[in-house]
Amino acid sequence: MKTPCDPDDCRIVKIQEVLFGKWKLSILWYVHHKNINTFNALQRALDGISHKILSQSLKELVESGLLTKNVYESKEPKTEYLLTPTGLAFMPILKDMEQWVEASYYDK
Repeated sequence: MKTPCDPDDCRIVKIQEVLFGKWKLSILWYVHHKNINTFNALQRALDGISHKILSQSLKELVESGLLTKNVYESKEPKTEYLLTPTGLAFMPILKDMEQWVEASYYDK
């Protein structure tokens, strides 16, 4: 169900829609900075995330255009998640957010 909103507020609603969730920013960070891009590797890296939540979060990140899902058929099929150009464009913003948190909450 869509919520009608003022055009100026709709951008904030889209940000919430794309990035809302406990794990999404961490997933994006691991895929980009640590090159951890398979389901099992992400589950190991994200201590405490359930199979269901990781699967749901990855699906939503793919649907929102931040990640692509590449399935490689072989003897042992492999699925990789990679940043799209939109996901790559978000990485400097995520870095700025990290710096803001550092300055606001850790440098005091």
